[in-house]
Amino acid sequence: MIEIIPAVLPQTYREIEQGADLVHEIAPKIQLDFCDGKYVETKSWWFNGKDIEKKDSIIAENEGLPFWDSTNYEFDLMVSDPLSQIDTFVALGPSKIIFHKKTVSVEALLAYFETMPEIVRQVMSFGIALQLDDDPKEIAPLVPYLRRIQCMGIDHIGVQGQPFDDKCVALVKQCYDLYGETLRISVDGGVTAEHIPALVSAGARRLVVGSAIFQSVDPHGTIQMLQDIANA
Repeated sequence: MIEIIPAVLPQTYREIEQGADLVHEIAPKIQLDFCDGKYVETKSWWFNGKDIEKKDSIIAENEGLPFWDSTNYEFDLMVSDPLSQIDTFVALGPSKIIFHKKTVSVEALLAYFETMPEIVRQVMSFGIALQLDDDPKEIAPLVPYLRRIQCMGIDHIGVQGQPFDDKCVALVKQCYDLYGETLRISVDGGVTAEHIPALVSAGARRLVVGSAIFQSVDPHGTIQMLQDIANA
């Protein structure tokens, strides 16, 4: 079963609420993209100074992310030095956290995984995102601690609505040849219906889609259409 994961790159907390409201009934998983304006040019909620009180309220457990009782949130950390802020991200309650290979060394991630609190290990899984010029072989030491590889389908990450780069298909195939089904392969960035057959054939099992879903007039219908194509 190929999964379609809607992605929200929020400028405000309200955009998370609006995005979740549109898709939570059909999509049990939603990816939130976090950008700090350093690793990528974009600044997302709360790095842009907006709605910081919402972040603080969730961390204090006064509230949860929208539809938290029926929706799993996956955090894509497009931020520099993500381990320095990992406690904040963990406290916001995601089911999965995705690091970008270019933002943290293999050695630092190994140290984190080997010493993380047991409660985090039990309730959360982790993935690593590769850009088009990354070498998948270099993440081999991390495999015992990972559930996902996320192949970026665009070169200029952190901005939704960019065209898909066909080099991503070769990256997916390389990852699948190295790790097979041990690590479930996602693709994020620029994915539309026309790219899905090649990506699935190459080994992708999860497709993260932002603009194609949220800019459509029928987000539910779009998700179902993409799901049907992926599983044909």
